[in-house]
Amino acid sequence: MNTAIPSPEGYTLEPIPVHSRLRWVRLAPIFMSCMACIPLLIVGNLLIQDYSFLQTIAVIGLASFIVLLLDWMNAAVGADLGLPAARIAGSTFGKTGTRFFISPLLAVQGWGWYGVHIAIAAKALVLLLEPILPGVSSSAVAMGVGICLIGFLFAFPSIRGQNMVAWTNYVSAIALLALCFWGMILGLQSFGGIQPGLNALIGRTAGMTTSLAGGVILIVGTCGAQAVLLSDYARFSRRVMPDAFLFPLVGIVLVGIVLYLFGATIGMSLVSGEDLITGLMHIGLPFAGLILVIIAQWNPARVVNLYSFGLALATITGVTTLQARQWFNFLTVLMGVVLAMLGILDHLQLFLMLQAFLFPAIGLMMALEHFVFSSRSWKERPGFCWKALVSLAAGYAIALTVGGGYSFLLAMFVANALYSSLQWWGRLKSGDRRCDLNTIKSYSLAPFLLCSLFGSGVAAIGSTFLPSPGAEVSIALGFLVIALGFFLQVRSVKVPAVPSSLSVPQRN
Repeated sequence: MNTAIPSPEGYTLEPIPVHSRLRWVRLAPIFMSCMACIPLLIVGNLLIQDYSFLQTIAVIGLASFIVLLLDWMNAAVGADLGLPAARIAGSTFGKTGTRFFISPLLAVQGWGWYGVHIAIAAKALVLLLEPILPGVSSSAVAMGVGICLIGFLFAFPSIRGQNMVAWTNYVSAIALLALCFWGMILGLQSFGGIQPGLNALIGRTAGMTTSLAGGVILIVGTCGAQAVLLSDYARFSRRVMPDAFLFPLVGIVLVGIVLYLFGATIGMSLVSGEDLITGLMHIGLPFAGLILVIIAQWNPARVVNLYSFGLALATITGVTTLQARQWFNFLTVLMGVVLAMLGILDHLQLFLMLQAFLFPAIGLMMALEHFVFSSRSWKERPGFCWKALVSLAAGYAIALTVGGGYSFLLAMFVANALYSSLQWWGRLKSGDRRCDLNTIKSYSLAPFLLCSLFGSGVAAIGSTFLPSPGAEVSIALGFLVIALGFFLQVRSVKVPAVPSSLSVPQRN
């Protein structure tokens, strides 16, 4: 197996054998091409409209650290087990809980992202046609037709088969790079030249706000679902360390930082509130540049959303054939088209905020379950695992009640503190010989458990009661503690950990 794209036979929900796995340098480009997309430029544009340049740098740095830690934890679980997210969750939430809660959640976010991607490309398409058909860019009918055309065009290689897939990675990445540099140069020149433009960017203070929470949440939201689904790709890793760390660092975080900065540089020259695509036209991007927008969206729309949604739906239905993959792809396209027509691009910030709120708590819970509570012996539990579901619901409810800019951190802390308490109490009460006091003591003193509870508590409480920049300092310190605990937990882990319900021989 030489790619994280599903094989021509369909999907596999079984562990990826060690001999078929890849080094992280082979996996990183897959997600690099997925991260290389226009929405990240849009987020960068939103940041520079609300913050000074130094504030924007602080927002990008803090959010990228949060994303890296969440992605690292989930990638490590995937690399350890070789299983996709929709099956890994069965150990935490139960088979039925995963089938009716986690998998649908992953599917819906996949639909949403596909809708965002094709809406951006469709907007560029109708603007491209404006000189030929005056007024078409303001026509809802034309936009709807464009969404349908783009939606099925982007998905055609995946629905048709793998022969057309590989080259789109390179084409879309090159198109985005060209668009970024082109747009950045135009934006800087709008200030009278590149050097004056850079001076204006660095000295920018317009639009400064006192809280950085909104910007941090937007960036975490762009990568929020990765806290759960990154294992779909990391399952192809040969090692837990350092691969599970380097894969998201190079393939996700560094790419994201560069694109947020490109978006901020371009957005500095736009009118406040102006969308990125229209703004590029106003600062002089030729109509030919819109073709780059369309091409740049092709690969990220196709790979992550179609593949990960297919894995989630395969878990829900239990069907993994080639025909099923094609129908799952078609359903993703259909739902993405519907959401794009309903105007999901106009609600992009709300979509990102929901992802930032929902997925980090789930991702941390799954990592704790695997590396601490299950001691790497994965087993898909039947039915619902009420401890996990009740803990998650309580975390969400308390976070929504308390509110605040960083409510996702409070949800993450409460959910996992309650889940850890229920796990400890349940094992102590069970009377199982395997759960004697020495075992419980060892499990209770696991560095990841202790550091995750303390660190997430510092981040959640500090961000709830302290104003900026104290809130951001507490978040950084809290996540640094979590990172230390996770490193101590996994530094010597060797793959594969054997799912106890699967007949796979163990290797050390």
